[in-house]
Amino acid sequence: MSGTPTYDSRLSYPDEDRPFIEQMGDVFEAVFVWLFPFVCIEGFHSVRDGYLTNRYLGDGDDTSPESRSKSESRTEDPSESFDAALRHVLEISAEVGSLDYPNVKLNQFVPVSWKSVAEDCALISPEIPQIALGLQASIGAVSANAHAKMLARKIMSYCERSGNFPPFEGQFQESMLPAFRRLFERRRAEDWWFQPEFEGGLVTEIHGSKKEIERLMGETGSLYSSDRQILLTWHWDSHFALVCGSHEELKNWVSELGVEGFFAKQSTTHEWWRHTSSSH
Repeated sequence: MSGTPTYDSRLSYPDEDRPFIEQMGDVFEAVFVWLFPFVCIEGFHSVRDGYLTNRYLGDGDDTSPESRSKSESRTEDPSESFDAALRHVLEISAEVGSLDYPNVKLNQFVPVSWKSVAEDCALISPEIPQIALGLQASIGAVSANAHAKMLARKIMSYCERSGNFPPFEGQFQESMLPAFRRLFERRRAEDWWFQPEFEGGLVTEIHGSKKEIERLMGETGSLYSSDRQILLTWHWDSHFALVCGSHEELKNWVSELGVEGFFAKQSTTHEWWRHTSSSH
């Protein structure tokens, strides 16, 4: 590719109401939904050491007068179904807590799968969408009705028991760097480009240095090879990224690195976790 490319909407994160394949299919054969892993960080406890605070830790109840008044004005059924729990989406709420990672070497980050967290939390099928819902509820991105509260509390209780850290929303994770670097190496492209989330931002060349990649962890946008054969993009308020490319290349990469996620189907959208089917 000669010269600096300009913003290309086909390489940006898909519109939330459009299937991934519909928007990305003109450029890429397949889309892999890469789940941001939980992490175990050697020598650190997420809750005990103060890195994770959340309203769903402990009993998890918001005891403010306003919250009590709201809860007393409605009856919530603890057995409310997963489907019902997903019907109420609201604005991101404040005071949901905080999450930070200690400043340690990369080799101290050990990825922990969503599947193992679901098993520890004794979740029944569909486990992965429920982890996604619980994470969304824990940051205030979906309504805190009975089922969503329960899932968020289970996840936060898991972190409290294990000392492990939940993933950050909306930014690339340190624990994903080794797998990402391998993706970079496999492509063998001469250069890569980073495109900011919104049009108007500067598209910049990336050569894969440690400093450049670490800088991307605080950004939201898309990273793609100069030949446009592979792309990585992530959304500002989610716990997963999209990896786009040929199905065979992505399949081999997933198999080699054991990354967790699933291939998008024709109907898979940004809110795939709304569906109870384990096949997404």
